[in-house]
Amino acid sequence: MAYGYASTPQPDDTPLPALGEPALFGEGEQLAVISYANGYYLSRQALAELPAQAAAMRLLDLRCLVPLNIDAIMTALGPCRKILLVDECRRRGSLSEELFTLLHEARPGYYQIQRITAEDSFIPLGAAAYQVLPSKAQISSAMQQLLSVEALA
Repeated sequence: MAYGYASTPQPDDTPLPALGEPALFGEGEQLAVISYANGYYLSRQALAELPAQAAAMRLLDLRCLVPLNIDAIMTALGPCRKILLVDECRRRGSLSEELFTLLHEARPGYYQIQRITAEDSFIPLGAAAYQVLPSKAQISSAMQQLLSVEALA
């Protein structure tokens, strides 16, 4: 189904959430992956490579970065206490820093949060960019690691 504002059609007939609302993929209750743009695309690829663990995860596509709808994000996280932030921006001065802070302020000490970000560097052009940007392999590894860690107290 084409919506007239996306470069590609929606892969199925699932309606998109309202602008400003995160899109949710999956209903897992152990791990939530929060991302946007290429990070979300890579997270979906990583999830597809982990079929045995996929049912334990949910992916949130932020879809809108300013302002962040923290109430909708908190609702979409559901019971998940383990959070993986996938951000293709640099580690310092990135959206993942804001998300980390907002999640901690909303529920201090509740979440176990890990971030995957681009390296703190100038982003090179062409194929060299993949040397500093997050990869599907990094995301997959972090997903597996977080799922294997004992539950929080």
